[in-house]
Amino acid sequence: MKRTPLKRSTTPIPKKRLEPRNRDRIPLAIPRPNEVKKEVEIEHTFRDGRTKINQNCKEGRDLYQQRKRIAWEKQGKLCSICHLHLNWADSTVDHIRVRGMGAGSIDDRQENIAAAHATCNAARGSRTHGFYGVA
Repeated sequence: MKRTPLKRSTTPIPKKRLEPRNRDRIPLAIPRPNEVKKEVEIEHTFRDGRTKINQNCKEGRDLYQQRKRIAWEKQGKLCSICHLHLNWADSTVDHIRVRGMGAGSIDDRQENIAAAHATCNAARGSRTHGFYGVA
């Protein structure tokens, strides 16, 4: 028995038209996820009184810079570690009680923030011994 090739039709197969889905057809009792606007938490306060500033939003970054400026002016524009003159552009936030590994003890309250040179802050690291009068 001889095999013959399959014959293909030359007429094109009509494609189904995909109509855009009309979202107004079915009223829903709950809003869709893209219709819900979540309010961003700028500052989170923990049960023990510590606070954490959300730096992923503009308001949080502005609050962090504001606290750094308050500390910088309170210190008389001096570095909190080496006590030399500190320019605003060179300053970084230094946590007096350190954040710890993995930021497990994060505390962004104003009384825990100081302004320091980036190099001084990096050299200090997470040590408190010998800094801020801690023996």
